[in-house]
Amino acid sequence: MFDYIKINLDKLPITEKERESLEGKDFQTKDLDNTLSEYRITDDNFLEQYHWVWEQIPEHEIQPLPKQTPKKKKSVFELSNELNRDRRKKEIGWEKVEDVHKDIFFYATPHNSKNYEVIEFKARFSYGILDSIVRVSR
Repeated sequence: MFDYIKINLDKLPITEKERESLEGKDFQTKDLDNTLSEYRITDDNFLEQYHWVWEQIPEHEIQPLPKQTPKKKKSVFELSNELNRDRRKKEIGWEKVEDVHKDIFFYATPHNSKNYEVIEFKARFSYGILDSIVRVSR
């Protein structure tokens, strides 16, 4: 597994052509929780994580299950909706992560990539504050 990390491309040591090829791409890292969590490096150099919790839906708001034909198999999406129909995500928002005191490697595959090449960076953090970013691959 991995986590997602967002960053303003202006903070990265890349060329204009690389910037265009990375526009809108998600960066991934294996140096944090590895739970498909969302992180970001803010413009003022803080590491933040997006938080949410499951919230129980009141009984009177729960939608009845749709009728299924016996031959039709349910999709993963339909099964997930059935399992989670009595709860919903409650958005909490972005919170600073102050206990990160290490290097975090993150990478993305450019839009025009051939052979699954990636562009990778190393971000050094001290207590959740970005010290530096360097490029570690070409």
